[in-house]
Amino acid sequence: MKTKVLAVAIGLALVSCGCSLLEEDATPTVMVAPTFTPADGEGPTPGLAHVESIEILILESFPVQIRVVATGNHPDGCTTIDDVSDSQDGNTFLVTITTVRPGSEACTEALVPFEETISLDVYGLSAGVYTVDVNGITDTFELTVDNVAQPQEGSIGGTVWHDLCASPWGPAPPTPPEGCVELPGGGYQANGVFEAGEPGIAGVVVNLGAGACPSTGAATTTTAANGTYSFTGLAAGTYCVSVDALDPTNETILIPGGWTSPAGDGTVSVAVTVAAGEDRVGVDFGWDYQFLPAPQEGSIGGTVWHDLCAPPWGDPPPTPPEGCVVLPDGGYLANGVLEAGEPGLAGVVVTLGAGACPSTGVATTTTAANGTYSFTGLAAGTYCVSVDALDATNVTILIPGTWTNPPAEVIAGVTVNLAAGEDNLGVNFGWDFQSAP
Repeated sequence: MKTKVLAVAIGLALVSCGCSLLEEDATPTVMVAPTFTPADGEGPTPGLAHVESIEILILESFPVQIRVVATGNHPDGCTTIDDVSDSQDGNTFLVTITTVRPGSEACTEALVPFEETISLDVYGLSAGVYTVDVNGITDTFELTVDNVAQPQEGSIGGTVWHDLCASPWGPAPPTPPEGCVELPGGGYQANGVFEAGEPGIAGVVVNLGAGACPSTGAATTTTAANGTYSFTGLAAGTYCVSVDALDPTNETILIPGGWTSPAGDGTVSVAVTVAAGEDRVGVDFGWDYQFLPAPQEGSIGGTVWHDLCAPPWGDPPPTPPEGCVVLPDGGYLANGVLEAGEPGLAGVVVTLGAGACPSTGVATTTTAANGTYSFTGLAAGTYCVSVDALDATNVTILIPGTWTNPPAEVIAGVTVNLAAGEDNLGVNFGWDFQSAP
């Protein structure tokens, strides 16, 4: 028996067998045989082929295909292969190769090699070890998974988005505002086009059904923070994707308003045909709110405090006093940390600006008796919070001294990135008086 053991990578298939990859036909080798005297007779003589070895070949595909190459020798030059048949009995493939020899022909007195390739029907086999028997010569192969075509899974996804149309109050303008289309009865609504900058709507329930619309029941999902959704692991076929604005969850998010893409009031749906392994994206749903949602307001606040550092008069001590750090010139400065017991500074003017620092002009406020301040009613965005020590009011409170947190000489500024509805209340400013008040 001819045996070759090697590793084969064919997707999810065979990992061990006495076999090899099918690359090219083997070249038969002529073998010198002892003298053979054919029997006399007039009719053809049937027989079984003398098989000396078999080799199992694996085609690089999935589902896998199996070829068995049987090699052996005919007893003379007149004997030929007559028929090849195969059958399966449990986990054993039985292959029979028969021969035929003319009864009265003169034949060479030498063994004649032969090679026969047999294809086995292995599609649909369960995982397991299988034996191949060719005229009594055996070998095995193993399937580590069921030998069936794996379904190619597809997906459907898209976005539920806020279709923006900001029409001004009062009489409708003569031309549609940006993002709007005119309604037949007058007035405007969003144009049903998913445009750059239009936000997704989070938390919306999306339904999937099998077949043409209307259909539900296959799956449900909820849109992410950016309004996207997806259904994965789908076989090829037709599906119905739908959103019901009056679903109990969706009603609290969407109503009042209406669908613009596809157009509708309550439930809107899109029929989607998915090919094997196809990912269908862009199945989007546009919603135009009757009234724009109230913006989520945030705030920025903190404390302007006296950063304490009280070194004794005279020569600096060898180690920094509590609350102090050593300066490069050998002196001491407050450490810039708001610590328990450090007092707030009242009456300090704090300024708010739009964008990164330096920026002012949005608002000003004054610290309370405990040094705290706050700016409220802020939309999401970037802001600059700053304190100018030389402001007409602040100079009488702060000078002489210096900022320790953030480090600055005159104007200390902090850039704040504020999310929707966020309250950032830790924007603090530390001041070290040159002489304690």
